Amino acid sequence: MKGIGISSSSPGGPKIPPRTTSSDSDKPEAWKQSLGIFLAFLLILFILFSSFWLIRYAWRDKSVYDELVDYLDKTISISKINYNHELGLYEVTEKEMDALHHQRKYKSLIWIFLASDLGNFVLLGISIMLYYGGDTSRGTMHVLFWLFLGLAILYSIIEASVFTGLIFPLSGKLPNETSTLLDHAIPHNPGGLRQMEQGMGCTFDHSLYNTFKRRHNPKNSCDPFIAKSYIPQGLLLSFIILRILAILFLFLL
Repeated sequence: MKGIGISSSSPGGPKIPPRTTSSDSDKPEAWKQSLGIFLAFLLILFILFSSFWLIRYAWRDKSVYDELVDYLDKTISISKINYNHELGLYEVTEKEMDALHHQRKYKSLIWIFLASDLGNFVLLGISIMLYYGGDTSRGTMHVLFWLFLGLAILYSIIEASVFTGLIFPLSGKLPNETSTLLDHAIPHNPGGLRQMEQGMGCTFDHSLYNTFKRRHNPKNSCDPFIAKSYIPQGLLLSFIILRILAILFLFLL
């Protein structure tokens, strides 16, 4: 005796519901998650780019600032001990004090900018861990993933905008202000330039103290070194432009 089977196509039998998979219904959401994680890695790449240049210029500026302040301090002492009647007593003017204040402010902002980049890595790192550590297509994980990613995007743009705006004018004026400080100090203490040369790994022309001749002497590599120790304004702008482009790329897809 043959068994009786129930077919899904039988008129009187129960109908079998069609099979659905969660992956079919989540395709649009999965596509969004993929774009989100791609943006996270892209932002990390651009932030690493800015961090690399900030470290490089922060270290280079440190050597210039330390050597400059030490040279000016010694020049003040030498001017008092070996008073030159033709040149008079060397004293740092109020304008030069402002220039040194700009130096300190610039140095502090560069290091704070660099330290604040850690906040980007923390927020983006949490977003990446949430993405790879669980199902971010729904529920609490979904909310947390987009929350931390959104905070990371907002933080990176605000951070870059604020510090670029603060550093931009300083990076433009400091090369000339530093050269002006040296123009005033070198005639009072030409012998002290050797220590600066050793500290910065460059060469001044000791025989020419005239401003025009010193800066245009091809043997003088210290003035160009000092001028290039401050982060270029174009490079500063690229930090924020790259981050904005990464976000625009996401919305244009």
